Parts: sequence; structure tokens; C-alpha cells
Amino acid sequence: MTNEVEPNNQAAAPTGRAHVHPRGKAWLEVAVGFVAFFSLVFASLRLLPMQSPYPLAALESETHWVALTALLTLIPAWRLRAKKRGIALLVALVVLVPWCLEWTLTWAAAPPTPTAPVARLRVMSTNLLAPRLSIDLAHEIRDSDADVVLVQEASDEWWALLEAEGVFTRYPHRIEETHSYRQDYMGIAILSRLPITDSLIVPLSDPYIPIARIDVQVSGLPLRLYSVHTLPPYFPSYLETHLAQFAQIERMAREDIASGDFHAVLLAGDFNATPTSRSYRVLREAGFIAAHERVGRGFAFTWPNGVFWLPPMRLDHLFMLEREPNTTHVLLVREGVGGRSDHRPLIVDLAFTR
Repeated sequence: MTNEVEPNNQAAAPTGRAHVHPRGKAWLEVAVGFVAFFSLVFASLRLLPMQSPYPLAALESETHWVALTALLTLIPAWRLRAKKRGIALLVALVVLVPWCLEWTLTWAAAPPTPTAPVARLRVMSTNLLAPRLSIDLAHEIRDSDADVVLVQEASDEWWALLEAEGVFTRYPHRIEETHSYRQDYMGIAILSRLPITDSLIVPLSDPYIPIARIDVQVSGLPLRLYSVHTLPPYFPSYLETHLAQFAQIERMAREDIASGDFHAVLLAGDFNATPTSRSYRVLREAGFIAAHERVGRGFAFTWPNGVFWLPPMRLDHLFMLEREPNTTHVLLVREGVGGRSDHRPLIVDLAFTR
């Protein structure tokens, strides 16, 4: 009599879990650990009561992407049962997410659009990228229907192009200090189709970097506008200058409002600071209104506009300081194309009430 042994099929039973190659699992664990560590570093920077030291000051502009990466990494951390790494990610997110939501989810606090504004104004701000001439960008400026155009990196070469393409015919009033791009990228200018009642170019910092200022009347309301271009905080000396520039910007705008001569002060340009940077936060906490946030577009991007292989961020802003609360209203904020520039232009429609 032969004893037959039934085959054991238990090994073939489905486990309900996808098989992961040991080497792939090891690499995934390293990646999760790296993201957890990096997220904790960024969370620690957010808790510092001062500007992050170089080179972290340059990296902090990517805080929102770090927060998003940490959030997505929770999934593989859970699948790997990496408890410590998962806790580290959660701790980092507790700090990073509220910081990012503070400037992205802002539409709930936006005031209602005025029904009968006294005056309207369209402002365009554009960093030209001094050495890269673009007829398309020149035409975009000319056809923007902006009342005032604030220009950064205004080069001698760009000025010749704008004149040749009829931009100065559309904007007969202007103030400029152009530099050849071979000198530096810090030329500054303002173009206006409204008459300019007063204008000035002043040094924003030492070493010399100019800032342009004009005064205009819009339906009888006096406004002051600044075209701003600060140094990026990429080097220790640049970081020191960058912080000094923001301090001076805040001081000048506050003195303008305190004088009682202006209905509102507008500052726009390339601030080389993202909404997650300490410099940006200083202006917001000082009472400056950020146009993007007022209309709930805090997660918009203006740089690097396809020129560099870097995650997108917003370096271009329009800030407002009002003499009387809720008398300056943001109707629309959008980003233009930008031609060959590394920045997308910023276009803001404003309304004013008394």
C-alpha cells in the first residue's frame, strides 16, 4: 500500500503584500531616512528666532517643497514600518505645514471687493534678465495695459530695445538708472503712462544698489510706488546686505505713510525672498499686505520660468502699506509669460476707496 502525500500549497498562497527586492527596500529605507532628517533640519530652521545662516538661508526658499516631500514620504515610511522615521516626519510636518498654510490658504480672510471704488490702477512688475533681450517680453510690456511698469535689471541694451519696439511711446513718463549687463544686473526703472509728480532713485544699500520711486495721482489719490530689487542671500556678505535692504524698505515705506502725504505705498519687484523666508515674514508682520495672499494665490510661482532646472518658487511680490485700513483692494493678481527672462512678470489690478 502506497502512502500518497498531498502537495503543500501554502507557499503559493497570496500574502496580500507586494514583494520588494531586498536591495530596493534598503534604498527606500535610506531615502525615507534622508527625507526625515532633512525635514527635521528645515523644521528647526523655522523655529530659529533669526534669519537662517548661510547656506541654509538660500535653501529655506524650498520649505514648501520639503513639506510636500515629507508628507508624501509618510506612505513608504508606513509601508516599511519605519516607526522612528515616521515620527520624525510627523514632528517636522507639525512645524512646516502651518508655516506653509499661513501664506497659501489666505482667501478666507480676503476683504470683499469694493462696489464703488474711487480709483483703479494696474501695476506690472518685471525682471528683464539684463543680458537676454526678448522682443516678446518687450511686446508683453507694451501691450500689458498697465498704468505703471516697475522694471528690474534695466540694462542699456534693454532700453534700446524697448525704445525701438515702441514701449516708450506707450509709457512717456519714466525714471531709470540703466546699467550695462557687463557692469552688473542692478539697473532699475519705472515706466508710467500717468504723469509723474515726483521721482527719485536712491541707494538701497552699501555696496550701492539703487531703488526707484515715483509719485502719481490716480483720480486725485496720491500714491507712491517703488521698484525693488534686492540681493539674493546666497553668500554671507549678500545675506547681510539682503537683511539691511529689507530693513530700509520697511523704514522708507513707514516714513512715507507716517507723513500723511499718500493714500497708499506700493512696493513691487524681485525681492529675492520666497513667502517662507524670514525677510518676507518681517514685512508681513510689520503690516504690509501681500497682493498674492490677499486674493488667495499664495502658491503662485514666478521663478525660474524654465530657464534653470530648479523647483519653482515666488520671488516677485507686490506689497502694500495703507494710510487707512481696507482702502486698498486687490482685484486680480496674475503672472505673465516673461519671454526669455528667468522671471514671470507680475500683473496686479488694484482699486482704492476713501
